[in-house]
Amino acid sequence: MEGSGASKQACNPQVAIERLGGDVEIYKDLLYALFQGVSGQYAALETAVQNDDAAAMHYSAHAVKGLAATCGAERVAECAHELEDLGRARVTTGAQKVLSDLQHAMQSAEQELATYLDRGASSR
Repeated sequence: MEGSGASKQACNPQVAIERLGGDVEIYKDLLYALFQGVSGQYAALETAVQNDDAAAMHYSAHAVKGLAATCGAERVAECAHELEDLGRARVTTGAQKVLSDLQHAMQSAEQELATYLDRGASSR
């Protein structure tokens, strides 16, 4: 990780919502897809890293990166992009640390975006 300050947010929901034409309900749906989908992809990434399967790591990281970027979960997308690049280069060395960073980024994103998730739960 770069020397980012603790106060730097890991997410930018306003930009993501603007890209969706201001539709907060669609944004909430995407967030649910992100947090539900990433848990499955995270398991696939763990398995890929443990098995030194760079191709599987690349594939799963690409899926996480796209959805995270769409949701404005910038730090999650950065970590997934790092894993994707490693997989593309057919390298798994160092991937365990990036995977740990991804897990922390997801936890931070979930905390930062809790307001949207709570609203989504009450309206569905």
